[in-house]
Amino acid sequence: MAQRITDGDLEQLVRVINKTMGFDLEPYGKDEAGKFKQNPKVYVLDHAYGGVALDQNMPDRGRGSHGVRDILGRGTKRELYDKLSAFLRGIEVGQERTSE
Repeated sequence: MAQRITDGDLEQLVRVINKTMGFDLEPYGKDEAGKFKQNPKVYVLDHAYGGVALDQNMPDRGRGSHGVRDILGRGTKRELYDKLSAFLRGIEVGQERTSE
């Protein structure tokens, strides 16, 4: 029987992906004025519609509006765990190739 995938398992993988990419580990921070702001490029989990997805925060386009983009599609926790594992491995392989 397969191991049950928890939100904590997914959050840990997303944390490793953000760290590997050199992105902030938190999706939100504060600007110089102390106002909350979205940290650009950070990968985040999105729980909705009975599933979970990997989103990425998009940079401010100068209008004060921020958004996210869907990276791997929505699915079950198991499906996303498998996709995140493959995604991380792809990042690592890409980094290995650029360091040669």
